[in-house]
Amino acid sequence: MLSKQQLTDLGKAAEDQVAKRLKVLENLHCYHYRLPDAKAGSRKVALADFLVMGRGVCTLLEVKEVSHAYRLPSGNFDTGQIARMRRHALAGGQSLVAVFFKPVQLWAVTDISYFLSEQPVASWDMRDRLSINVTIDQINHDRLSGNQ
Repeated sequence: MLSKQQLTDLGKAAEDQVAKRLKVLENLHCYHYRLPDAKAGSRKVALADFLVMGRGVCTLLEVKEVSHAYRLPSGNFDTGQIARMRRHALAGGQSLVAVFFKPVQLWAVTDISYFLSEQPVASWDMRDRLSINVTIDQINHDRLSGNQ
């Protein structure tokens, strides 16, 4: 079992990887901003980890890192945050979730709609989102601007 500090630090490496990739995308006229969260001293819950603008599309990008090969536990992504990101999508924005599966060193990137369900779930099985070719480079300008 991971300690509270280890759980807090778990997502930081993945967030740093995404931040570096987004920095590269700035050369392609893609702007990003790291939103402060409660752990960083903000008293408000953040909508997501990053706000990204590219080609006129405003994207919320949430980054998760887990110690499982293909499952994202529901405790790592609470329903309140899913609802906030869904409202952003309903208002015309894009809401993406990038999950780094540490044991297999793979990413899964999906729209917030993937996490909507009528019944509570213990975890999301994201095997159908993983691929040998899925890497941090999937978080690219076309994906973030809605041109998949």
